[in-house]
Amino acid sequence: MKFSQRTESLGRSGMIITTGLDLHKNLWNNGETVILSPVTSKGTVGRCSIEIPTADIPQLISELRGMLSDNQSLLTLTDHLLDTNP
Repeated sequence: MKFSQRTESLGRSGMIITTGLDLHKNLWNNGETVILSPVTSKGTVGRCSIEIPTADIPQLISELRGMLSDNQSLLTLTDHLLDTNP
């Protein structure tokens, strides 16, 4: 997913200019987790990731919606996560 603006992430070698997120199910554990990784300004996946149990995605979405206020970018992210939830 592509972000509406550049952000920063912290990776193994320092700060990463981040332009989006790479989202995919972890097939090593039969898709029981989802892995989120930053996409760099060079279009590659950064060397850091967050693994989230698929069972906890609704709670994550709820937390993101709670932060939302008037920020349409977070709404787009949570809607994308809802669309990819099995």
